[in-house]
Amino acid sequence: MKKRKTLYYYLLYIIAKIRYRNTKIEYKEEIKEPSIFVVNHARIDGPTMMYLYFKRPAYFWVIHCALDEKLALNYAYHDVLLGDIRRHKGFYNFLAKRIAKSLPKLMKNSANCIPVYHDYRIKDTLNETIKALMNGYNAVIFAESPIDYSKYIANLQTGFVSIGNLYYRKTLKNIKFYPVYVSQKRKRILIGKPIEYNNENNLKEERNIINDYLVKNITDLALSLKKHKPITFLPSKWYLAYGKYANDVASYWKMIESGKREK
Repeated sequence: MKKRKTLYYYLLYIIAKIRYRNTKIEYKEEIKEPSIFVVNHARIDGPTMMYLYFKRPAYFWVIHCALDEKLALNYAYHDVLLGDIRRHKGFYNFLAKRIAKSLPKLMKNSANCIPVYHDYRIKDTLNETIKALMNGYNAVIFAESPIDYSKYIANLQTGFVSIGNLYYRKTLKNIKFYPVYVSQKRKRILIGKPIEYNNENNLKEERNIINDYLVKNITDLALSLKKHKPITFLPSKWYLAYGKYANDVASYWKMIESGKREK
């Protein structure tokens, strides 16, 4: 069934097209089969630029709290507005309500989304991704952790590498993971050469190998552009408000699901 777009969607679409106008996408090699594209988040820039300019059929990984009408309020308050560090929490709670009212519907009606979980439900995320790949779609993933690798990309939360293992068991083929760097400043989306999942290694080894390859190559793609100030995955204020979760992302999302607020 075709997704219905709202007036709010079209307004945001116009704003985004203006902000990201003249963006060019560049591939280091021809892509012939469904693959995984691992992208620097750059806050809102990564998802938006990929949505606007990545024309291959794809499903996007999206944190489940942004898609759930019951959880969107706390997601907006904490993850979007960094509410725990704000002085005037009542005002930010008001803003969070405004965001939460439209965010889940906007996301679901705009793109093919796969909810991402950080607990046992990750199996649903992985299974939905395998289904999409086997139906000819690509997967666009934003997997950065709060721990930086370089000023252009953070080390990855490597659970997504399990896709390689599951895909091989289903198809006897090794899926490819492409490094992607987006820069709003330079109006570029650069898609580098991939690394292929190696089923002869154990999964733990592959997680390390693929993380190291992707973060290094995303950094190299960034350095191939003219000097520019990158947009980091998380703003510095996130670490002031939520730094205790930097090494425990699952607990961060559990806190948001719980509805917890600082008094």
